Amino acid sequence: MAKRMLLTRMGKKPVIKTEIFEIKEVPSKSVHIAVSYAGVNFADVLMALGLYPDAPKPPAVPGYEIAGKVLQAGKGSIFKKGDSVAAFTKFGGYSDEVILSDDQVIKLPAAMDLKTAAAVPVNYTTAALALKSMARVRKDDWVLIHAGSGGVGTLAIQIAKTEGAKVITTVGSQVKIKTAKNNGADYVINYREQRFEEEVLKITNNRGVDIILDPIGGKILKKDFACLSDTGRVILFGLSDMLKNGKGSKLGLASSFFKSLAFSPMLLMNRNAGIFGLNMLEFFGSPREQVIKDYLSEGINAVAKGKIKINIGAEYNLEDVYQAHLDLLSRKTIGKSVLKCR
Repeated sequence: MAKRMLLTRMGKKPVIKTEIFEIKEVPSKSVHIAVSYAGVNFADVLMALGLYPDAPKPPAVPGYEIAGKVLQAGKGSIFKKGDSVAAFTKFGGYSDEVILSDDQVIKLPAAMDLKTAAAVPVNYTTAALALKSMARVRKDDWVLIHAGSGGVGTLAIQIAKTEGAKVITTVGSQVKIKTAKNNGADYVINYREQRFEEEVLKITNNRGVDIILDPIGGKILKKDFACLSDTGRVILFGLSDMLKNGKGSKLGLASSFFKSLAFSPMLLMNRNAGIFGLNMLEFFGSPREQVIKDYLSEGINAVAKGKIKINIGAEYNLEDVYQAHLDLLSRKTIGKSVLKCR
């Protein structure tokens, strides 16, 4: 028998319960995986709060990424029993066993441990999509990365530096400043003590930055534009502005949304600048789905070869997922949080 964490009620006081279930059959070109670790992402928190529009209705199992070993391969599968694998799950990852189609799964290099592998799919792919596919980062670009000590932020810093960019990042504490610097940031701004938009202009001699990665949105977008150079690109991949004081609501979502609508086409044209939105979930099942598979493979190989390092800041037992969400929501975490599933 297997177990999974079932979200039975969404909202300010979500209910997540352990459910025992059984996997009886493995479809063709699919694999039955014993999950060792699952990644925890901000989107999981939004799903629990009822603020993620694309999430399935409860009862549902959160979780976008896992790593583990193949227990059984279906007919025609390219995998075999015992293979170490990582995968995108598109919900359902908070479980100690899953069934996934082959095209969601990647075989891991022999030397890669499963905890590290579980931290790669969502964060690396998000950072790579933002910087490489959307912002088209180039050598000597100035890049501003908000939340530089988080799961996406630490990887985005490393990717940008690999591409030859100069990196400025924002964080909220002295401990997080150290984390950002350890991952290669050239300049780190404590947004609790300094106005980041003013500091960015000082650092760049009033030139501004070419690229901004923003998981916050809301009123921060206006400040982003204040320090964006001509032909600059803002990649918006989150709206954590909606969650004030550790709480989230549809009112907060609406408020953050309308704060983010202050940019008319004329303003963008006059500034010769642009805003891109990124929701990785929308790539699943789309004509461009292969791009996230390619970035997953790239990320796994880069980590295995030591070119990119993973920062795992917290590990929780599967049953402690609610605490994992609370810590992420309250910005206590540094780097990536993972669930130990068995």
